[in-house]
Amino acid sequence: MEGNQVNDIKVSVIVPVYNVEPYLCRCLDSLVNQTLRDIEIICINDCSLDSSLSILKKYAKNFSQNDTVLVINSFTFATPYSNFSPFFRIRDFLF
Repeated sequence: MEGNQVNDIKVSVIVPVYNVEPYLCRCLDSLVNQTLRDIEIICINDCSLDSSLSILKKYAKNFSQNDTVLVINSFTFATPYSNFSPFFRIRDFLF
């Protein structure tokens, strides 16, 4: 991880994704616009048939400079770096 060092991450948010194109941008916007900067967002795409994966790739590219958004497609796996990893349903968003 370049921008966020492993030890600096305070929260890993895991977002399961499957055919949620209508909700995805609002969900991800609410996460990436939080005031907490020591955060990673792990999006797990489970073979979506809609445009969810392309939206995820766009966010991953836009936030790649600080490794904020990580996209896991289908059966790949990653381990969160933080001690606190809440699951965030796709229809959830933060204020």
